Amino acid sequence: YKIGYLYELGLGVRQDYEKAFEYYQRAIEYNWSGNPNYRLGVCHENGTGVPVNMGKAISYYKKAAEYNEPEAFYKLGDCYHKGKGVPQSHITAKYYYDKAADKEFPEGQYMSAYYYENGLACKADLTEATSLYYAAALQGYEPAFEAMKRMYDADPYSKEVFEWFVASNESLIVESHLEETSIHEVKNCVFNTADVLVNIHPVIDLCRVEWHLFVMSITISEEVP
Repeated sequence: YKIGYLYELGLGVRQDYEKAFEYYQRAIEYNWSGNPNYRLGVCHENGTGVPVNMGKAISYYKKAAEYNEPEAFYKLGDCYHKGKGVPQSHITAKYYYDKAADKEFPEGQYMSAYYYENGLACKADLTEATSLYYAAALQGYEPAFEAMKRMYDADPYSKEVFEWFVASNESLIVESHLEETSIHEVKNCVFNTADVLVNIHPVIDLCRVEWHLFVMSITISEEVP
């Protein structure tokens, strides 16, 4: 399997999709777990080393999903979301996106959030959408950052949105207004309740400080009795 992966990406060897495909098949013959099935699915979907065949791609993705491969869950969700090789089904797509999200796969978290945001195959739930977008953003998945900006516009006072705002800016509030808002109040706002945020939100807009100093202040405040 690993040799096939090297040939597919051209890492240390000349890129050769046909050899990659061959080694992935050998891995399956030796009862390697789910990943070779996933890679064979990708080969059939993208036409790398073999002609494009979405039927075979989906079949391999499903085999990989039996081994709980998060990438396979996501790919199956994508196929059903787009109607790619299968009849479009938002219900089935959400099922697989949720499975990928449960495995903390960022693309799966993002698409599961998208379904909650837009009420696709489920009741719209912006709180759940924000939580999942936030989880994907924490893993550096860039589309999730744009989604968090949308969530900020929709509800700037939610706990997840505020945590994202803090974590995604190298600087945060304090300056002269810090004395009006204790670190304890800010900590409660970030980690416990969004209610306090209504009072300190203007502070966020007016003041900035390095994030690591903010974290340090929280740590110190928790250590002081």
